[in-house]
This record gives sequence, structure tokens and C-alpha cells, in this order.
Amino acid sequence: MMSLIRKPVASLAVGLAAVVLASAAFAIPMVSGDIDAITAPPSVQPGALIDDLKMKFFFEKELTLGSLLSVDAQGTGTYVDAPDLNGGTIAAGTKIDTFFFHGDDHPQNFGMFFGGSVLFDQDILGVILLSRTLRATDAQLGHVGTLYPVSGGGFELDGASDGFEIAVDNRTLLVTMSVSDLDQLRVITRAPQGQVP
Repeated sequence: MMSLIRKPVASLAVGLAAVVLASAAFAIPMVSGDIDAITAPPSVQPGALIDDLKMKFFFEKELTLGSLLSVDAQGTGTYVDAPDLNGGTIAAGTKIDTFFFHGDDHPQNFGMFFGGSVLFDQDILGVILLSRTLRATDAQLGHVGTLYPVSGGGFELDGASDGFEIAVDNRTLLVTMSVSDLDQLRVITRAPQGQVP
């Protein structure tokens, strides 16, 4: 199963290009491949942000966790099947940044494939990708002013379509999407020291 994620995206970590995400509150992530780095959009609901060429990626917010946060995946490794998900938690009081991946294509282009990578300047603390956990954390972790889906949108980890890898540096995330409807993923990183009150 490792090849399902490594083959399409491993080479994309080379030659990364910096993209400004219009916020001075955090270091600029480096993106590569089929990723369009944007400012937070008005909506990521179905049909609101369609692109047949690239997945969208944007900064959501910085905050200090007021309580324990559960995530779907934590730690370096490749995640392409549901059993790969190891869960995990981030402690209350942790200062974090949240980022969002979004893929949605036109119905006539059903099954578009996107692959890309993002290099963060802080450690990845966890990934949220299941529909129920995405929607349960939108209010807390999502960007104020962005409308999120009421339900659905999570990755389908079936070994053949969606997947991601947290590289050994724990700062590079490689993502693949086979967009058949709506694919979304949230990444939580540590906030730079002193950034969040």
C-alpha cells in the first residue's frame, strides 16, 4: 500500500516554491505540485470552490487549545487505508496553527487526481480527515467567515484513492486526492513560539 501514496507524490517534495498565504502571523509554508495556495475563501461547501486542476490550500487560524483535541492521525508515516489511522490527542494549552486542504471538481470530470506537498516550518501535530471529525472541529478550528459543509467531505481511505504521508521530518505533508465528490483535510501544526497569546 505504500506505493499508492509514494509513487505519485514523493518527487513533489523537491524544488518547493514559496507561496504567500496573506498572513503575517505565521511562517510561509512551501507548496509543490497540484496545490493552489489561497487566502481563506468565503465557502468550501460543495460546488462553491471548484477547480479541475488543483486542490486548494489555506491557513485557517491560530489559537491556544482550551481543551484536549482529538485527531485522526498523528506521527510520521503513510496513511492510505482506514486501519492506518492511529488517532491521537493534542494537549490543552498547546498553541497551534490550522490549515485546510480542499478538492472539488466539476461533475463531468468525476475522479480527477491531484497530488502535492506542503512543507511547514513547525512540526505537524495531527491530521483530521474523517467527515465526522472534520465537521465536529469546523467551528473550533475553521476560519471565521468561511462556510463549511454540514456533513461529508472527508477522505476515503480505501487504499486506492485518497491518501497522505507525514514525512520523516514531521514537517512535510504529501497529499493525494481522487476527487469523486468532495475531499477535505485539516492539518494542525505547532504555532511559532510566542505567536499566540
